[in-house]
Amino acid sequence: GTAPGVSREQQIRRLLAIVEPGFRITRGSPLPFGATYVRTGVNFSVFSRHATAVILVLFEPGDPEPALELPLDPLRHRT
Repeated sequence: GTAPGVSREQQIRRLLAIVEPGFRITRGSPLPFGATYVRTGVNFSVFSRHATAVILVLFEPGDPEPALELPLDPLRHRT
């Protein structure tokens, strides 16, 4: 979802202002659980036997508003 009063376009512009060139989302590793620094960036791994959806929410340090809310695709983001 998008924060109230913030358009999807504004959210995308904000994200693009903080990511580095070459930013991409790729298939990760199932272990270890949590956020782990890897050579190519950060791997996020969660487990839930009964979840119907997972949204990765990223924040900039000190900012209470999310920089990005990324709904994970249950087929693409599954390892």
